[in-house]
Amino acid sequence: MDQGVAAVLAALIAVAGVALGLFGARWQARSMQEQANAAIEAVRAQGRDQNAQWRRTVRRDVWVEYLGAVDEFRLSAGVVAEHLADEDLPEAELALEETRSRSARQTLIARSNSKGRNKSPQRATPYRTP
Repeated sequence: MDQGVAAVLAALIAVAGVALGLFGARWQARSMQEQANAAIEAVRAQGRDQNAQWRRTVRRDVWVEYLGAVDEFRLSAGVVAEHLADEDLPEAELALEETRSRSARQTLIARSNSKGRNKSPQRATPYRTP
């Protein structure tokens, strides 16, 4: 085999090796990009789930407060109704005034508690590839 033919053959093998290397590198880059996209989607899904859990917790707390207020009103209305049925107007007025003041205190407490609850937890900022 002549040196010129050997050199050309070696160059062709080198070009084929470079092409295969580039193909392998591209394949690996695509695979890494898919993994990064999957990780980003997992973070987004976790953020959505955490936000949904936060909203459920806030709704549950509001309903608990509301049902507590309704029950308190029911009990207070029963006390006032008993006094009215006994025709004890001064006691009925006293019970009604006590109910109003208790309701006002509960409203203030509920409003102060709800100020911190209205803030949504910070969501994770998705990583964007340049």
